[in-house]
Amino acid sequence: DDDDGSSPERAVRTLAAAQARLRHGHPDWLLLRRGDVWNEGFGDWQKSGRSEAEPLVISSYGHAAERPLLRTGNDGGLNSMPTSGAPSTLDYFVVEGIHFHAHTNTGHAGVGIRLLLGGRGVLIENCMVEGYGSNVVVQGYGGPHHSFELYRSIVVDAFLANGEGHAQGLFIEQAHGIRIVENVFDHNGWSESVPAARPDIYSHNLYIDNGNTGVVLRGNLIARGSSHGLQLRCGGSVVN
Repeated sequence: DDDDGSSPERAVRTLAAAQARLRHGHPDWLLLRRGDVWNEGFGDWQKSGRSEAEPLVISSYGHAAERPLLRTGNDGGLNSMPTSGAPSTLDYFVVEGIHFHAHTNTGHAGVGIRLLLGGRGVLIENCMVEGYGSNVVVQGYGGPHHSFELYRSIVVDAFLANGEGHAQGLFIEQAHGIRIVENVFDHNGWSESVPAARPDIYSHNLYIDNGNTGVVLRGNLIARGSSHGLQLRCGGSVVN
């Protein structure tokens, strides 16, 4: 972690050290080596990119077949929320090619990727989010999200113990301009291996609530949800 992180030969060791080197409002890139494993998540995330053409990017490097793996236990993987001192929005932010896994979840885990700061231009692509209480949650607090996109990702095996809340593969509220394209949503909202996490009528593979507009889903594979495969309360376009 005393290295400067400017090249693979000078990589830092921890996600915390890498994140500390990023500049808010700049098109910086944080790259994790493919095939490596971290027993930590990104924690609270408060940094945005500069513009649609110059986003801040989390991605990977190297030639291994496996995505970089973040084993976060019962904690969340990445959490953007309004707190004292946080920016008012999260803008122009890309997460690409990362595997988030709540590997010790017994029914009490947090959220894999939770985006509570409204803003614009957030893209999640080619990620795997696995085994959290809810895998991906997008809610606009203090202002809505604009142009949220989820592409070619795998969102699987979210569950909570009954009484802990309602597990969702993806939950969206207060967002405008949503694109959900060519993803796999499988087996979210319940667990057959945890008796206290039975299927119920409140947990879904995708729950897109009222108050969202401009919703497009295309080419997704949606299977084995606790209740609905897709709960699309606000309406939208669902193709293939």
